[in-house]
Amino acid sequence: MDVTIKKGRALRLSGREDGFTLIESVVAMGLFAGVVFLLVSAFSGFMLDDFPSRSNQALAVAQSEIASVKSVHPFTGSIKDTIGFRVTREVSVANGLTEVTVTISASDKPSRVYTKLTALYPYR
Repeated sequence: MDVTIKKGRALRLSGREDGFTLIESVVAMGLFAGVVFLLVSAFSGFMLDDFPSRSNQALAVAQSEIASVKSVHPFTGSIKDTIGFRVTREVSVANGLTEVTVTISASDKPSRVYTKLTALYPYR
């Protein structure tokens, strides 16, 4: 590559450009750090979510609801809110058996189901 300077003299420049400059390296590291930061902050929200502990609480509520259903005569469906959960009890009778299904979901977001238990009882 030839570059012409004043007075018609040519200055020969090397065509080699190996590696990165310091500025290019710093910019690349900054972009990489920014992407890593965004990924870590996005995934930390999922990991810090209390879904496992809420699931255990929901399971305990569902088990107590299934146990208390035996005392209800006749079996009936219901919906109630308790300690941040929506407890939905559905009852169906078929073939001499009563099927009781208890669904525990978040009270503020009913589409988020924590657990669902089903029990069969002889029809009374």
